[in-house]
Parts: sequence; C-alpha cells; structure tokens
Amino acid sequence: MISTERLSDFQDDPRLNARIKIENYLLVHLGLRSCSQMTLPAELPDADAMGSAIDARVYPKMASIRRETKPRRRLVAIEDLKREMKAAYEKIVMTSEQHQAHLEWADVLGLRSRVVDVRPTVQELYLFRDSCVDTRLRRLMREREKLRARAYERASPDLDKAHLAYPEEFEASWLREMGQILGYPDCCIEAYAADREEGVNVEKRAAMQIRRAEQVSFVDSFTYFLGHSFP
Repeated sequence: MISTERLSDFQDDPRLNARIKIENYLLVHLGLRSCSQMTLPAELPDADAMGSAIDARVYPKMASIRRETKPRRRLVAIEDLKREMKAAYEKIVMTSEQHQAHLEWADVLGLRSRVVDVRPTVQELYLFRDSCVDTRLRRLMREREKLRARAYERASPDLDKAHLAYPEEFEASWLREMGQILGYPDCCIEAYAADREEGVNVEKRAAMQIRRAEQVSFVDSFTYFLGHSFP
C-alpha cells in the first residue's frame, strides 16, 4: 500500500484530475475494482489546450483533402493526414508532464498499465493489478478490431457515424465483457448492453436527466461518477 506521505503527494498533484485520481487510480489500487479506463487526452487537465494545438497542426491538411478531387490522390492525402495527426499527438500529448504523471503514479501505486490506440489522436489508458486482466484486455481489443473491420466492409450510406466508427459500442457481448473487466455491477452491465444494442444513446439520456433535475433541484456533480456502463 502507498504511504501516507506519498498519498498526500498524489492527492495534491495538479497533473491529474480529481475524479481520475479516485475512479481510475485509488479504486484499483485498493482492490475495489479490477480495472479502470480513461480516454487520452480528453481526461487530462489541459485536454482543451492540447486538442487546439493538435487541430492547429492538422486543419490545413484537412482543407487540402477536401479540395482534392482525384480518388487515389485523396486516399494518399488521407494517409498522410493520419500520420501527421499521430505525430502531433505524440509531440503534444505523450511528451507532456500530465501524460507522464499518469504513468508515474501508476508505477508508484503498483498498477500495471496498457495503452491502446483508438484513433490517431485518441488513446485509452487501462490500469489494473492482475496480469490476467491484461490477457482479457488484449483479447477484447483484438475482437474490437474485427468488429470494426466488419463494419467497414458492410458500411452503407444510411449507416450513422457512431455505428461505423465504434461498432463495438453496439455489440452486447463485447460490452458485457468490457463491463466485467471494468468491475461494474452485473445489473448495470446488462441494462447498458441491452440499451446500446437497441440503439439507445445512454450518455445523451443521462445528460438530459441531469439537465431536467438541475431545473428543479441541486444535482451532485458525481451523479454519474463512472464513465461507462451506467443504466
């Protein structure tokens, strides 16, 4: 277990958001959940500034792609853009103090970590203690790639962007496995997976619930303190 002095340092470190310290680090460190997940750079304190810096580097190239009319040259330009986006992410996010702080504290707290590329400028950071969780994560990430490849093959003009970009988020079996890995209650996992498979946007529903509640009474900001699998 971490010493009281180091715990105090962890609590005072401004390079991590308070919610992330509790949900992603301490709950796993204390054995209250087997694994946690956070999205980078969205859940870093300077996420907005980092996103703006990346946009400033890649927007000019995006404009050139829109002007390109020849299909083959357009594909080449898109691949160049992806490489530029990845390079910008590595320079702006991965070398930042905030990114390094997350990995450093994982080590101090005795946590293993796995970083998964989701998009050229988006990564997922998983924290856990047991190596068997890592095995399950690797298997699940391989399944996600298969689901995405299948979605691309079956893509049609009427398929919405969410189903194309994140088909795993509408696959009940995949969501159940991920929910179990992240340590959510079975009731929440089942409700979340069922809603998702029926096409319900549970995040939008939660936002609307909070907005309605705010109109009549005070709402605790931690009403939905966990980022996934809430019914």
